[in-house]
Amino acid sequence: MILEIDDECLEYVKLYCFKYLNSFEIDEETGEAIQYPSDIPEVYLKHYNHSEMEEEEFRDKYKNLIIPEGKTFKQYKQSLSLKGSFTYAAYQKNKEMQELLRDKKINLDSEKFWHLLRFIYDYTWGECMNGIKVTPSCMEQLTSFSEAVRSDSETKQRLVLYANKKQYVIDNQLAIELLAQLWDNYKANYNCRELHACPVTEETQTTSNGIWAFVSAKMFIDFFKILPMGKRQGAKVSEKQKELIAHFWYFTGIVSNENILYSNDYFKAIWKRYKDYEPDSVSLYY
Repeated sequence: MILEIDDECLEYVKLYCFKYLNSFEIDEETGEAIQYPSDIPEVYLKHYNHSEMEEEEFRDKYKNLIIPEGKTFKQYKQSLSLKGSFTYAAYQKNKEMQELLRDKKINLDSEKFWHLLRFIYDYTWGECMNGIKVTPSCMEQLTSFSEAVRSDSETKQRLVLYANKKQYVIDNQLAIELLAQLWDNYKANYNCRELHACPVTEETQTTSNGIWAFVSAKMFIDFFKILPMGKRQGAKVSEKQKELIAHFWYFTGIVSNENILYSNDYFKAIWKRYKDYEPDSVSLYY
């Protein structure tokens, strides 16, 4: 079934995106970040509708499209569609997951959650399994340098630059502090867009399924924060929510070990191992 952006079943997707995935642009005159509503729900909608189209319907809609060299029309359609081979029928028949959604401590709409599930799988697939590596922006690198210089004045500090196949060393503390101060002064007066730009390489990278599980779980937990749900005081995520995430992992195939459905040990292990993980790739799929 082809959807429209105003369809009620996309509510959870839009709730998440408008809370966490809005767009920002730096005002070059004021240096302030301007927030714009997220366009990611519309990207998800395109992926979903492409998945729902028959090949002939897709051909007719994009009959003037130039197919990348080496790809068939079918392969190109798949590249523009949702990832994952699981179906809505299988989701509806998954009694444990449906019971968890109806549980009074969770109480989520099944159809809306289906689209959230598809979105999170699709979004994290692009980041974790086919991500484009990015490097820190000029702002991030030089601010980290400045903060490091100021945070440790007792240890002997040393800067090393490699250029023209030679190594250049700055170990004079005053020189290092002057470089940090120069950046602080510059940053205070100039805050142009280029300082915030993160260079994107052509290098794609694939993470482990463990990282994929962690990244997707974190998105669900962030979503759970938007809606009032029952959990013990001080807990970041309830036991029922952990169960629901485990069922998502197993249902989608991110985790293939069925034991995750009967014990929270895997969830705890994943969270402990990757809690400080910071992604260094972005999805060009969204």
